[in-house]
Amino acid sequence: MSMGYRLEDKSPFMAASPDNRGFYFDLYSQAVKAIDCQLQVVRRTKKRILADLSTGKVDFYPAYNYSEKRLNAVYFITTGIMKKNVGISRETLADISQLSQLKGRVVILPLGSINHYKDIESIQIYEIPNMGFEKAISLLKRERGDFYYANYSEFLYYLKQRPLNTVTGNDWAPKVHHDCCGGEKRVYLAFSRRSPHFKDKANPDFKSEQAISIANLPRILDPSSKAYQFESALIRLEAEGKTQKIYDQYFR
Repeated sequence: MSMGYRLEDKSPFMAASPDNRGFYFDLYSQAVKAIDCQLQVVRRTKKRILADLSTGKVDFYPAYNYSEKRLNAVYFITTGIMKKNVGISRETLADISQLSQLKGRVVILPLGSINHYKDIESIQIYEIPNMGFEKAISLLKRERGDFYYANYSEFLYYLKQRPLNTVTGNDWAPKVHHDCCGGEKRVYLAFSRRSPHFKDKANPDFKSEQAISIANLPRILDPSSKAYQFESALIRLEAEGKTQKIYDQYFR
């Protein structure tokens, strides 16, 4: 069974090609092994990989945001991974539960990234090129900004690689706002509908009067397919706590 992924380094999810080591390889190789298959990793540009996914040249892409439009080409399978975004600030900033509370504040934004504040008035946006956690934390400490929006897993990985006291000194630590940015969400992989391992069937529980969603699909995986077995293996890994153990090895 083949997994397609981009060429560049996205550690700890996957190293730069041709090195396939990382969280994705460890997780998915276990799931594939459980259904008597071997994991083959195909590395190309993301654009090429997604094109190959749509034609079935690769079987799946390891993490892909759900949208109804994408259902024509792929089927979304739960991975057992959760994701969330958080805010990072100085300790003195009051708890932020919604971004509108940042009125009058300076927010740090990587140049060219999604602007989560565009509909909020009276926020000053400080756009910085080549922004990373080390630079963001330095700006926060020097009071050049008040708030930095970030992926929590990526922040945990940064902390594991470089403890904060090596960046900021022992007298300062950032505050993490866990409830500001949408909460936890499940991560799904995209399985190609053109893959020889894919087969679906009508969903007997589909509610046609309701909107199509990840929980209300008109068609679901056929139990005779390898894709169904793969999904079941991932569900078992999560239930047995093995997915979390792999996650903790890389991020905790």
